[in-house]
Amino acid sequence: MLYVIARRVRVLQTNEVKGPLDTISLIYRTQGGIGAFWRGMSGYSMVAARPAISQAVFDQAKRAYLVRTGRSITSLLTFGEALACGAVGRFAATVICYPCFKLKVLAQSGKGSLAEVWEKEGAAGVYKGLCVTVLVPCQPSCIRRGS
Repeated sequence: MLYVIARRVRVLQTNEVKGPLDTISLIYRTQGGIGAFWRGMSGYSMVAARPAISQAVFDQAKRAYLVRTGRSITSLLTFGEALACGAVGRFAATVICYPCFKLKVLAQSGKGSLAEVWEKEGAAGVYKGLCVTVLVPCQPSCIRRGS
């Protein structure tokens, strides 16, 4: 709920609202009552699973790499190896979760639905913006696993 209010405050013009209570009132009156505060949260459950997906893919990439190089699966990775496995994990998790993230954003902004995007633009429309989304968080995720 607070996320929706904060997002609206950033989007609305300064002269439209005078503070948080005014924003809450505006959302309630103009966007469908109490349900408007949780709009888009159905897609959030998958987005919240992204770290778990990232870790699972990282673990599988690490295991596959160690087996391929003939090392024990309990071996430690070098910084570069961990960096690469972390990038693979984060990339896979982001690609898997991106449609749910987009669903959340579309629902909260009131600019249509994922089905409409799919009908008009296909998979390219659903994944539009993925490139930036992948590149930005990959860096800290890779470094964190590499250290």
